Parts: sequence; C-alpha cells; structure tokens
Amino acid sequence: MKILVVTPHAEYERRAGARIRYGRLREPLQRLGVELALQPVAGFADADRLDADVYLLSKCHDPAALVLAQAARMRGRRVGIDLFDDYFSQMNDPRFAHLRAWLAAATRLADFVLCSTPAMCEIARLYAPHLPVHVLNDPFDRFDAAGLEARLAAKSARLRSSGRLQIAWFGIGDNPHFPVGLRDLAAFGDRLADLQGRGLDVHLRVLTNRSAATVDVLAGLRHLPVPYTLHEWGEGEERALLDESYAAFLPVNAQPFSVAKSLNRAVTALCAGAQALSAGYPLYEPLAPFVYREAGELVDDARAGTARLRDASLADLAVRLDEIANPEREAQGLVGLIGSLSPGAGKAPDSRTSGEPPCAALVHGLHTSELSHDLARRYGVLSVGTPFAPAGDYDLTFQINAAGNGLDLLVHRRVARLVAPAAGRLVRAGRRGYLREERDDTATTPGIALARLPLPSAQASAHRLLLSYIVAELDRLLPGVALIVTDAGPAPAMSALTSFTSAA
Repeated sequence: MKILVVTPHAEYERRAGARIRYGRLREPLQRLGVELALQPVAGFADADRLDADVYLLSKCHDPAALVLAQAARMRGRRVGIDLFDDYFSQMNDPRFAHLRAWLAAATRLADFVLCSTPAMCEIARLYAPHLPVHVLNDPFDRFDAAGLEARLAAKSARLRSSGRLQIAWFGIGDNPHFPVGLRDLAAFGDRLADLQGRGLDVHLRVLTNRSAATVDVLAGLRHLPVPYTLHEWGEGEERALLDESYAAFLPVNAQPFSVAKSLNRAVTALCAGAQALSAGYPLYEPLAPFVYREAGELVDDARAGTARLRDASLADLAVRLDEIANPEREAQGLVGLIGSLSPGAGKAPDSRTSGEPPCAALVHGLHTSELSHDLARRYGVLSVGTPFAPAGDYDLTFQINAAGNGLDLLVHRRVARLVAPAAGRLVRAGRRGYLREERDDTATTPGIALARLPLPSAQASAHRLLLSYIVAELDRLLPGVALIVTDAGPAPAMSALTSFTSAA
C-alpha cells in the first residue's frame, strides 16, 4: 500500500511539524508494508496518473487539493484530511472564512480525517459527523530508557556541582494569526519567579526562529524575572539545548488554537531527559505525573534528588509514551483505520474522450487558483468560471450580461454536448469557441445589483447570492454531477461550536 501526503509546497517536508508527524512514521509504516511519501500539490500538474492507494491532504488548502481529492476518489482511491492546527473553530473571524469553506468542501470528498489531538478531533467531527475521525498522535523520535538514565544522572550531577539551573524554551516563536510562542513566554514568564532565591543560579535559554524576535516581543521579554539569552532555532541546536538544560518551560495560553495543539514539545523534552515545567492551559495533562506546574516545586525536587523525571519513574514514562507517542503503535493505528474503510468508488471516465458525463465540476470563486483549473483539465473535471473568478479558458462561464440585470452562460464547444440536453438553445457567442445559452426570461438574477456596488460588504453579499444561483443552475445543467465550489460550503452551526469551545 502507498500513502501519498499532499502538501502545499516542496519546502513543507523540511518543516518541523511534517518531519515529526510523517518522518517518524515512515520506517514503522515501511515495516508494515506501507510506503509513505510526500508530494506538493503542484507536482500533480505533471503526474500521469493517480497510482497511490491513499491521498492525505496536509495543510494544503488550495482548491487544487479538492480537485485532486475528487479525481482520486472517483478512481477508487481513498482520501483523508490531516488536521494539524485549529483554524476552523473561530466562526466569528473573517480571516479564516476561506479555510472553513475549504474544510467543509473537503470533508464531502474525504473518506476519513486524522487529527493530532482529541480537541482537534472534536472540531473535525463538527465538520464531518459522517466520517471516521482518528487521533494520530505525534510520535516520539526515540525513547532510550538506558541512555535516558545516564543523561538524567549527568544532569543532576552537573546541577549539584555547578549550582546552575538552566531552563530551555524552544520552538517556533510566532504565528501570523494568533499570539503564541514568545508571546506566551512573556505572558507566563512571571511563573519563573519562584525559581529564584532557592540557592541556584537560574538562566533561561530561548531557541526560536529569527522572524519571531520582533521589537514588541523583545520588549515583552524584558520583564522576565530570570536572565535569558536568545538563539536561532535549528534541529541540531534544539538537541544540544535539551541535552544541556535541566528543564524545559512550556507555557500554553487557553485560546482554541493553542488548546488543540499536540503534546509534541513535552514529549520531546522528556525524551531528551529534561524536566517539563508547564504553565497556563493544562495541555500536557496526559503526562501529568512527569510535568511540573509549580516552578518552586521543580527547584525543591532538583535539590533533593527527587525530580519527577528520574530513574524510578522511567518505567512509568515508557508505558505512558507507548500509549500516546509510540511510532510503531501510531503506524499500526493508521493502517488499521485505512483497512477498515469501505472500498473506493471505482474508475472515473474522462468526459472529454469517453462522451460520458464528467465526474465533477469545479466552480471558481474568489479563492481559486490557476493550479486548480489546470488539475481540473488534467483529471476530467469541468472548470466553471463565475463573475468572481479571473478570466480563463473555462468549460462553462457565468458572466454578467450586457443589460447588467442577470447572468449569461457561455459554453465552450468542447463540452456543449454535455449541457445541451438541459440548456436552452445554444447560439454563437462573441468569444471564440463559446456558445451562449439563449433565454426568453428577463428576470433579474439575485445579487446582480449588489455585485455592481464598489463596497466590500456589498460584494460579499453578492458573492453568496450569485454562487447560490450558479450552483442551482449547474444542478439543472449537470444533474448528478458533484460540484466543488471553491468559496462555499456551510460551516457547523454556531451553537454546536460554542458548546464545544465552552467545554474545552
């Protein structure tokens, strides 16, 4: 079996999240007879065929991924969505409207959903109550109990001999949409005050990406109650930092985006022999016996030689990590999930060569891409233009008519036979290669007047009204053909989402 992870771009595979989630599963899956590979969605523009058994969409929110999912599904392949981060529960935030629409559309094409946490799993179920939703925990890289025992002994000896307590903060320090990372460190920095005055020389080393160290963030870090140094993150630098640090500080704020995060940072710290000190939202509760919530307790235990992570607790840690972060177990769970799915739909014909109806039609709105159009053409999906889409060589195009009170439908000659049975009389259009549906009615199309007003609010309202009208027209013209609308798709009810976030 082959699982192909569809990614947004080629650099994605080198990012920490992808390396942790997919890189650590590659070998365990291979031992189960499963090949795991990653490919950017743009790479499918040159692909001859869809020969993987499973296509897993990972942070690829381009409409092209929807076309690929439809094409794969209609060829009998299984399609999954892997949700890392919560950009979908903020129903009042217009910045993520296109992501919510994308997920609503994607869940109609998927066979299953993967999530890295139970919190993210609950959000996925709001969008996909009809699909199996599976928690695929981020796996640890390596758990070496014998090596960890020696490392813990060395750290305790170094602490006693030098009197120096080094604390680490590591990871991506910013997000373009949410206050996380270094802002969490600044917000919860006062929790480190109890490290002071207990007979140890405390120092904090911060390892993060260069772009996170903005002027306002650095101003916030000035108020930390312990001295600190700032260093640029790298994979090797992270290993070295955790190797030399006695503990890692893991603050978490309680916004939905952070609540849905994985346990990876705590797992990474513990597997490196660093004590874990958390503050804020209890994200790391599944590892509670090994995670400190009070800085003073961490220092007292360090001086007394009774740290939560020590020789006597390694066996218990091994059991817990085996349950929630073992790459072998996670690989087996993923294979078991895929094996439980019903068979795929079967091979889809290409309407351009077979004369059969198309398997689907892609309706381009504001949030579309040239790549999605190219993939639609490659995989036998009709490409439909709208007044909101850029000009292009579409199979069907809806455009505002000359009178400005309705929409004309232009049909390319190459697909005219597909829509002729349901369309009105097709007459020659001014554009080369297109026919126009001739209508007798002069009724005004809802939303046209709004679309002509140069106001963002009017455009947004017109967008919804006209897309609804276009979808209804396509249902008339192409009965039974699946529609992939790049901007549309109802999100979960606000009441259901509010109930979930309140419980979280």
